[in-house]
Amino acid sequence: MHTKPSFKHSRRFYLLILLLLIFVVPLYLSDCSRGGGGGSSSPSPSSPSPSSPPSSYIFSVGGGPDAIAIDAKGNVWVANWSNGTVTKLSSSGAGISTYTVGSVGSGPDAIAIDSSGNVWVANYVSGTVTELNSLGKLINTYTVGSDPDAIAIDPKGNVWVANMGNGTPGTTLGDSNVMELNSLGTVINTYTDIVGSGPHAIAINAKGNVWVANYGSASVTVFPGITTGPQYFPYSGPQHP
Repeated sequence: MHTKPSFKHSRRFYLLILLLLIFVVPLYLSDCSRGGGGGSSSPSPSSPSPSSPPSSYIFSVGGGPDAIAIDAKGNVWVANWSNGTVTKLSSSGAGISTYTVGSVGSGPDAIAIDSSGNVWVANYVSGTVTELNSLGKLINTYTVGSDPDAIAIDPKGNVWVANMGNGTPGTTLGDSNVMELNSLGTVINTYTDIVGSGPHAIAINAKGNVWVANYGSASVTVFPGITTGPQYFPYSGPQHP
């Protein structure tokens, strides 16, 4: 004899169906609309690869850009080795102008900007440093050492130039040196014996300590806040093979 299902059990069954309709089915449909639901779906479009930037991120400057610096207003200054010029771009990359800092072949190779916005460019081939104002107007060109390869400005506004000379790995000191110029471009100190061979890069911290990387002798020289004379500490790293 079959028993008749109770009303209580039937009510539970219909309540369960109602809950499924209210909560589960909408979630399933929403998942399907996003490509889910257990079926295969087309992958979402991928973002451009950072290694392949769109062409709108690439800006044309002069020939053989070899150094770059940014001024206090966010403008970008680029030293162009091949044609003896400096190109100024806005912070968005729009070309503002190109300025001559030497003749073709003078080899602008390093660039730094002082607190007044003046631009200092080391010209490797001609052995000079050119100073421009913030509008790109030529202020002056100063003679420094042989093959100036790096430039930096200390907190006092003095300009430091690393003259690489013939200090390549395995050679003697030759004419390698570091020069310190005041803000008027006058050479106030030349450091030779205390610098390693082939000074190739230079940086200055907030305390005025000057750090010089010597390519030829595989060493770093630091001038700790020089004010009266050549005090320094050499640091020698592993030699070039």
